[in-house]
Amino acid sequence: MEISIEEIVMKLIVNSGEARTKAIQAMREARAGDLEKADLLMKESQEVVNSAHEFQTELLREELDEDKKESSPISLIMVHGQDHLMDSIAIREMAGEMIELCRQLHANQCL
Repeated sequence: MEISIEEIVMKLIVNSGEARTKAIQAMREARAGDLEKADLLMKESQEVVNSAHEFQTELLREELDEDKKESSPISLIMVHGQDHLMDSIAIREMAGEMIELCRQLHANQCL
């Protein structure tokens, strides 16, 4: 059974959104002093963003398939899915830096 482009894009959006949410939750946990929970949420976020990457890869494969090229035009929802993935990646990078800063501040008892 072949999955449609629309289903792939929706999975990309959902997984990217979940990765972003987990990264934001991780920052909040780090700020509250629960660095273990922050690390766990970042690990979960990475797992989900990896899934989103898999769906992105599937979209790229579809686009490169000469037999399907005409039936898979770039759509607004596809661009929206890519935007969600890039957003989640940027948030994850920022979250990692902020968690490390919280770790340093907690170690120095500044918080």
